[in-house]
Amino acid sequence: KRKVAAGEPLLLNYGPLSNDFLLMDYGFVMPGNEHDQVCFSFSLESLEVAAEVTNVMSTDQDNLDFRSIKPWQRRWLQQVKLEGPSANLMVSFLGGKQLVEPRLLAACRVLLASSEAEIQDQSLSRLGDLDQPLSRSNEVPALRVLLGLAMGTLGQWPTTLGDDQALLEGRCYPSTASAKPSAQGAAGIVLPAEVQPAPVQLSPNARLSVQFRAYKKALLMGVCRALSARLKTLPTDLPYTTAPEPLRKGQKPASKKGKGF
Repeated sequence: KRKVAAGEPLLLNYGPLSNDFLLMDYGFVMPGNEHDQVCFSFSLESLEVAAEVTNVMSTDQDNLDFRSIKPWQRRWLQQVKLEGPSANLMVSFLGGKQLVEPRLLAACRVLLASSEAEIQDQSLSRLGDLDQPLSRSNEVPALRVLLGLAMGTLGQWPTTLGDDQALLEGRCYPSTASAKPSAQGAAGIVLPAEVQPAPVQLSPNARLSVQFRAYKKALLMGVCRALSARLKTLPTDLPYTTAPEPLRKGQKPASKKGKGF
């Protein structure tokens, strides 16, 4: 405890809250909030689209078919609660350094593993750790699929981040600003070389809404940049595959270590 001088500002720490929570409970949002997240529903179909967008192919150079996954892959998805009766399909991209919810990363690594032998000795916490890639043959396509998911999520908004910034600055969308029609209209009337947009006045609630979606887009763009950087800087000594040597006669498989999520 200490004395507070007259006129001294009092600061309150709201805690590690996402912009969704801050908006609904306190009526404001924070730019660059490292506790923010962009949630979406996990589906194998969306992974297929993401793989196609980022040109991730199967080992026989065909499009990936995540909807015909193997029983062992389905068992692993059940362990991360993305399959089965107790599944929670809401996953997220994250602000800060983590970038991706561990369950989503683990699912991508499992679905892109060449065989169960490649992951059978890994813990769930290891599979969901972005700083512990399994192998180059697994990590490169996994990061590319995640990049495709982030790009697809970003593309679901009808406006761009530039559009939102223009609105917040009192301008109309860049797509409608500075339009340059032809010098002569159909009726023979000479048109101005440049059409100046009218100033946009946002109400306080509208401004808050635009800020909210702009910060979500900025988060996703940050995730895209970070995943692209990881693809370029994967360790050169990362093994191409983590599939273990076949067990010798009488040899028992190693026990799994580590806790799940």
